[in-house]
Amino acid sequence: MNKTLNRHKINKGLVVCVLFAALTIAGCGPKASEDYLEHMDHAKELMEAGDYDSAIEELEVAISHDPDLPEAYMLRGFLYMSLGDYDNAGLDFDFVEDHMKDFTDDENKYQAYLNIGNYRYQIGEYTAALTAFEAVEDAGLGDSELYNALGLVHLALDDLDEAKEYFTSAIDEEPDNFYAYGNLAALFLELGKPDVALNEINTALNINIYVPQFYIVKGQILEALDDRQGAIDIYTSAVNIWEGYGDAYYLRGDVYLMEGDYLSAIRDFSDAKDYGILEGVLGMGIAYQGLEQYDQSIEAFAEYLVQLEAIDLRALYHMAVSYYQISNYDEVVNTIDELLKYESKDTEALLLKAMALERMHDYDQSRVILENILEINPMHSEAKALLDKIEDN
Repeated sequence: MNKTLNRHKINKGLVVCVLFAALTIAGCGPKASEDYLEHMDHAKELMEAGDYDSAIEELEVAISHDPDLPEAYMLRGFLYMSLGDYDNAGLDFDFVEDHMKDFTDDENKYQAYLNIGNYRYQIGEYTAALTAFEAVEDAGLGDSELYNALGLVHLALDDLDEAKEYFTSAIDEEPDNFYAYGNLAALFLELGKPDVALNEINTALNINIYVPQFYIVKGQILEALDDRQGAIDIYTSAVNIWEGYGDAYYLRGDVYLMEGDYLSAIRDFSDAKDYGILEGVLGMGIAYQGLEQYDQSIEAFAEYLVQLEAIDLRALYHMAVSYYQISNYDEVVNTIDELLKYESKDTEALLLKAMALERMHDYDQSRVILENILEINPMHSEAKALLDKIEDN
């Protein structure tokens, strides 16, 4: 089993920037009542003032007057999405999709497709997002923003050639589209071309230094170039600008971990945890192992697994290692047995269990496991050496 830290999953593309265009209120169609239009207009004013909660209340009143018109649902879905309420946003966008024929203004209709595509992308429904964005492109309404969005979806679908074409088209349409440059950087990193990626992310940062994920992308590029200090510096720049940027703390902690600076790693992983990155707890456990503080590492792994409410095989393996270091061999066996329910042929886990059984003087069971390891991998030198030791004794 790979004994390094699980990398926290960072979206390999940047957040798609689809802005909600002002609704053409007069375009709501002849079916719209005066009350509906009045509340829609007021909702827009509240939205532009940043009062999203009150805007939603106004939209609910508008919907009560004309419940079959899609424009209010579209705007409310956008506001819910902006507030992070994806469940309610999804309900509204589902309604809008079912009532596309009821839009009487094409601009609003295609803005709806943009926002639906954005929503589908955000929740990981990439094929549905592609369908929505392509509806806008097919209508001949392609622009830099749309091409960037299409590139992101193709990147998420691993259609890398298509993604590159769309990001390039976005830049052709708008040479200062810093999102497209940033996404090209993420794409070239995915392609294993960190030198090219570095040029693209530097261009993005030269245009706009206030996009948080640019710093994450650049840090990962520098890591790929084996410039760990450079990666630490760029993650540090990010947390200096955005104190609560959990991803930056986590990734900087990971670099400190690789550098053997366990105290700095623990501080960063703890901050990452405080800012909502659960994997920070896992990182703390591994860093405590590096400091040979095995009781604290076990506590961290246990906390991580409880909060995760799922099985993480790497956490189980590292927990078993810590139990082994404090000679709690029963718990080594129990923890590895849990892991083996999911990966029965993991030779590193099997070896650790065999080592614990050998320390418990259960030589017969240890021998069976070691022979099993050698069936899986006849060249496993550690298993062979322990088996020879048992046979000699």
